[in-house]
Amino acid sequence: MNFFMPANCMPIFPLQSFQTYIQNSIWQNEKEQEVPKLIDSLVIRSAKNNSSVETLNKEENSKETSRTKINGIEYNEQKGQALAERVLAGLPKYRNYPLCARYVKEAIRDVGLGPYINGNGEYCKYILRANSNFKEIKVKGNDLKNLPAGCIIVYDKYDAGYGKDGHVEITLGDGRACSDVITEEIEPSNNCYVFIPV
Repeated sequence: MNFFMPANCMPIFPLQSFQTYIQNSIWQNEKEQEVPKLIDSLVIRSAKNNSSVETLNKEENSKETSRTKINGIEYNEQKGQALAERVLAGLPKYRNYPLCARYVKEAIRDVGLGPYINGNGEYCKYILRANSNFKEIKVKGNDLKNLPAGCIIVYDKYDAGYGKDGHVEITLGDGRACSDVITEEIEPSNNCYVFIPV
């Protein structure tokens, strides 16, 4: 079958030429663009209370760090105890809406384990992964209640019955956890993220 087009017919899709103007993209001018560092844009507060930091430093210098291992990662008992004590001490008397991430991150900041970085409960997993004072471990949902003091549990949104912002809390070492409220029984979840102080 041969197709041909008579000379007096126009093609259905005529070829057109377009002029394009070359624009410098952000990828071409990468050196010219000043990109702020992530840490600069997220850190909003530094330690407001150096006494907690000094207490933690004195405790670390005065006695040897505990050699307890959790899933092969060495757990630092002094850091864990200091973190659990601080989150309990900062527990608000009243709250109008959930502020779990705020109280956990203030506790981390106040004991000298990292800066306060913006982000909701679920986002804390990224903050903690970038913090050298914590290591992420995998723990079965039913074993969360057995974690020692100062471990941080992060739940994704809607996991374990928590809301759209997820949830974060610090273990107290007795089957409970605390953030902006005390959780009398830690919610089991096989999908949560656990960070231990090291």
